Amino acid sequence: MSLSLALVFPMVLLVVWLTVQGAFWWYDRQVALGAARQGSEVASSATPAGLPGDGTQEARAWMQANAGGGKDMDLQSWQTVNGDTVTVYAHLKAQSILLGFFPLSITVHVSAPLEKFAPAGP
Repeated sequence: MSLSLALVFPMVLLVVWLTVQGAFWWYDRQVALGAARQGSEVASSATPAGLPGDGTQEARAWMQANAGGGKDMDLQSWQTVNGDTVTVYAHLKAQSILLGFFPLSITVHVSAPLEKFAPAGP
């Protein structure tokens, strides 16, 4: 009885650890994706000068408000403009049960068309 318990119990703990670590990774990926979406929405709204909005600040603020890991998550965001498309990137380190071991980096991006204001017709 104790021998089988000694063999099975570590496997049960490993399955529980992997489940919790997978849930942390999934949640942090959703936070990064939500931040990139929010940032792309702001960035695609052109200013009156026709320039894209600052989606990086919006994405970073969204990640700080929704990420549960605190300061050590290395929150970053940036945006690029390619013609009529703006892309916002969000990057963070996923939370880890083992506090720094097995760091998982998550980087996602969302692209959106850049809005253009056309003057009213005659």
